[in-house]
Amino acid sequence: MLITLLVLTILIWSFLAHGPTPLGFGVTWESLAFGVATALKLVSMLVAGVVLLSTTRVEEIFLALVKLRLPYPACFAFAMALRWVPEVLDTALRVKEAQQARGLDLESGGRGSRLKRHIPLLVPIFLLTLRRSQTMAWALEAKGFNCGRQRTYLLDIRFTGKDFLALTLGLMILGGFVAVHLAGMDRIPGLVL
Repeated sequence: MLITLLVLTILIWSFLAHGPTPLGFGVTWESLAFGVATALKLVSMLVAGVVLLSTTRVEEIFLALVKLRLPYPACFAFAMALRWVPEVLDTALRVKEAQQARGLDLESGGRGSRLKRHIPLLVPIFLLTLRRSQTMAWALEAKGFNCGRQRTYLLDIRFTGKDFLALTLGLMILGGFVAVHLAGMDRIPGLVL
């Protein structure tokens, strides 16, 4: 997936952006450089997100957002969205298996015909997801979600020296990238988006 995203981003931006140094087929050196830079930014953000979600529990992310004094309903919605993705994938897998048990052939034929046969699966997946959302809303309402009382948390996270060191190092790296970016802006004088 990352390679596909990388290649498509480079191709799209190579044709959409323009510059003074032509390479051929409507692609310029500046547009190719911009495409590569944009692709690397997208892929690095995606990898960073996957690494964060793979190494940090949802409860810790949620509590960190709460400790940053973000609105509690927004933090809760974000945490629920992170938990909801595996639920929807599990629902899709169960619906697919149930339809295959009933005789739906999803594996034979070309890529296009297989994709067409997956379209009828979207309706039960969508309906089951809506039903779960409604059940979750009722449960939250029954438990008095966001009723204004002081909340307690099972986890207790604190900002330590290691966190300060990691944050300082991250800010220094970010500052270095910004400096390099600003210094290199005048080297691509004809780049037009």
